[in-house]
Amino acid sequence: MSGAVSIPLAFFALWFGGSGKVWFGVLAFFGLWVFAIGAAIKNYQLIEQSKSERQSHDDAIRKIAAFEKTVAIPLAMKSDEETKLQKQKKDRLAEALEDLGKHRNVLEWIDPKSYEALWGNQEDQESQSWITRAEDAVRFAFDDAEAKRFRNNAEFLPAPQNAKHPHHHKICKDLRNYELRLIALIEKLDSQ
Repeated sequence: MSGAVSIPLAFFALWFGGSGKVWFGVLAFFGLWVFAIGAAIKNYQLIEQSKSERQSHDDAIRKIAAFEKTVAIPLAMKSDEETKLQKQKKDRLAEALEDLGKHRNVLEWIDPKSYEALWGNQEDQESQSWITRAEDAVRFAFDDAEAKRFRNNAEFLPAPQNAKHPHHHKICKDLRNYELRLIALIEKLDSQ
């Protein structure tokens, strides 16, 4: 029980005297309210944090959906070989984008505790293999330099210090960032 409630009530009991049962009842009543208010405040903070994370997730989904609605490359301006190669590049990048998105969705629905228990402080090999496949798609569509820029995660933010499951949180955010990079690269490919 909180000392902020029990200590003052103990002094009241000593000062005013009276039955121990009455003061214990008063202490239990105030202790319950202190706990309930504390739990409500913590709940509110967690709900707000969840809303902000959901909002960033929804923004990424909207970007992906908006991208999927984009118009195809004007085919009349290119030769058949160029058109075929451009389509192969775009298809490969789109496939990598879809694969990363599916993997991220699976990770977001996995219990973070079981994810942390599985991988601990090690690197998530499965996620890394999906990122490597996306990197290979970028290399196919562009070049090695672009693939290295794609893979570089130095700009990605670390997991918040107060995150309960920092590795799970970070890999989900990183996968989302890689998806956004793929979208930008597909748009770049479309503009060529």
